[in-house]
Amino acid sequence: MYVPLRTNDMKNSLPARKTKIYFILLLSLLSFLAPNAVTGQDTIVEVLIPASGFEMDADLYANTLSGDGGDWFANPVTGGDSIFDSYGRSIDSLTSQIVDDPWNSALDLTFTGSKLNHDPNDWKWVESEANPGKNDIGKVYFHYAKDNADEQWIFIAGDRLDVTGTSYFDFEFNQVPIIRNTDGTFSSNGNDGGRTENDFLVSMAYTNGGTSAVVTYYVWQLVGTDFNWVNVTYDPADVIAISNSDTVYLPDDSKAFGRNFYEPYQFVEAAINITGLLTEVIADKCVGINVQSIVGKTKTSASITANLTDFAEPIPMDLNLGKASIVYNNGDPICSNNIGTFPKVFVEGSTYDPNSLVFSIALMSLLIVLILPSTVT
Repeated sequence: MYVPLRTNDMKNSLPARKTKIYFILLLSLLSFLAPNAVTGQDTIVEVLIPASGFEMDADLYANTLSGDGGDWFANPVTGGDSIFDSYGRSIDSLTSQIVDDPWNSALDLTFTGSKLNHDPNDWKWVESEANPGKNDIGKVYFHYAKDNADEQWIFIAGDRLDVTGTSYFDFEFNQVPIIRNTDGTFSSNGNDGGRTENDFLVSMAYTNGGTSAVVTYYVWQLVGTDFNWVNVTYDPADVIAISNSDTVYLPDDSKAFGRNFYEPYQFVEAAINITGLLTEVIADKCVGINVQSIVGKTKTSASITANLTDFAEPIPMDLNLGKASIVYNNGDPICSNNIGTFPKVFVEGSTYDPNSLVFSIALMSLLIVLILPSTVT
């Protein structure tokens, strides 16, 4: 799997900070090994947007690594590429969002009597303060981008009011949107237990000590006669996740929990090569998914039956993930990462017609050489 990364041994100091502890969260390639975490270096993921790549350093400002990569916000001193302006407005709302959620408030919308693996149509919400504070969300961040190899990455981040104990932060990606209704319910038209087969969930667990962290990847699949979340092992190069061990800052116009900074272990972010993760699940390389909504939420434990606690308003999206093919007018699709024979037979004197090809490329890069016009003899 191609993973475009730049690593850095040094950082600039805006503001001055101690060296962070970074967690490159790995799952073993062997399915019988449990997930684990190791420390790592600062990293810039070489995506096309931001143009200078995306800094994975648990800091929200650009240009804080020696490679001067982009980040959620521009650096207030040196500028740099960013996903949002200082007010948290998206440069491109189709691919990037920040969702603010009420915190430490009786007006917060929280789950009640709802579990992670429940049909979303059975979820319930009420107005109440999210307890305990480690489950209270203030902001949810999301960004989508491609790299130079046309592989797709998603960047997710969230925060918590209280840093005491371990927090479990989930991002659920659904092919049929989950909608919060005004009557305390949710609705979804998913045909597979309220979701759609191959919906996926990225779960981040992080602590206040910073000595361990885990990212777990779940896919909605048929288990026996019912659908449920299935833990899927992935390539360790496809996921990077970091929690801040120092105070990190954000613009005054985009405060979190009423302040322009996060205290240590209050913020967590992850970069995920979704091209790689999808190949672990979908055997047919011509098949992908279309994500229609993203739900950021917290839960009480790592179990798939864990009680859900706080959530941010579902984010409507329209993302095509994992789809790449060459489709002939009268033939089966050939994926760009497959090697095969074109299903065309040219006879002497025939003319090659480029209009007989329809290209649909959303995932992998293709190198196609066409001689136009041409006569095949």
